[in-house]
Amino acid sequence: MVSVYKLNMARLEKELSAKSFVGTSDDWIDFILKHRKASAYNAVNANVDGRFRRRLVAKMGAHHDFDMVMGEVADDDVFDAITLYEANVISYDELKRRLRTKRQNDQICFCTPNALTYLEFVGSY
Repeated sequence: MVSVYKLNMARLEKELSAKSFVGTSDDWIDFILKHRKASAYNAVNANVDGRFRRRLVAKMGAHHDFDMVMGEVADDDVFDAITLYEANVISYDELKRRLRTKRQNDQICFCTPNALTYLEFVGSY
């Protein structure tokens, strides 16, 4: 099933606190690195398919105070490169080079319950 939503970006960006990244900039890389720090998460036991699993849940306000963040997707390729950087296997410049050569995809992250109220359900199929 696919759900379809409408989002008035102009209204949202005017009324909410939003952060937008363009490409894999230094600012974006620093933002991603900051969000990988363990101190910004709480370990919780969550029921996943009838079994309890340890999951990390972001602490409110630990990362940022934005209602919404837009920009590049930090996928497995990104995290593989960051893991090498954090292990001091590659330099920051090499990290940037690797991230800038990956296929780019944008995402929108709704970070607060208020941001979700700006979505309008259109339908599903």
